[in-house]
Amino acid sequence: MITLPSLVIFLTGSKKLIKEVLTLISIFNNTLEGIIALLFYTFIIGQKKFIFNNKLKSILYLLTYNVFCFYLDSLISTSGLHTILYIIFYIVFIGNITKTSFGKSFVTVMLVSILFTITELLLILISMLIFRKGYLEIIIIPRFLIFGGLIIRIIQFLLVLLLNKYYMGSFEKFYFIIRKMEYLPD
Repeated sequence: MITLPSLVIFLTGSKKLIKEVLTLISIFNNTLEGIIALLFYTFIIGQKKFIFNNKLKSILYLLTYNVFCFYLDSLISTSGLHTILYIIFYIVFIGNITKTSFGKSFVTVMLVSILFTITELLLILISMLIFRKGYLEIIIIPRFLIFGGLIIRIIQFLLVLLLNKYYMGSFEKFYFIIRKMEYLPD
């Protein structure tokens, strides 16, 4: 069976290039994740056109997000701590660039995190059924981490596009939790 690392070694004769290719794929995956997170966030808070109206802020966010992800991935291997730091980053950084209150940003980031978790767990569950392997076996397979991550991002991106295209309103109409939290200080 041909794997991505063996294909790279075959084509280039270099094992060093494998690390560079995997780093590029990781950066691409992180960029997609950052775009999707920003799209979900702005859709939920009712600022659908934020990225188009604030291109400089959006690019600054993506650059900062990629640097944050790169250093976080290289420094911390604990999954739970990873997730908590991502959530804090989302709350603080996206909340600041969209000028959203802390309470509203917190609830929105929790909703985005739930959407991310659901899509990722569904793909893992489907992969477990297809490959007949356990959860831990699936999540440590490098091919799954690379290609599964890209498949997840594509599914999440399509979900955002469908929501933006067919859902004319925003979640503000159903956002009773955030409306109750409006009294929180910024």
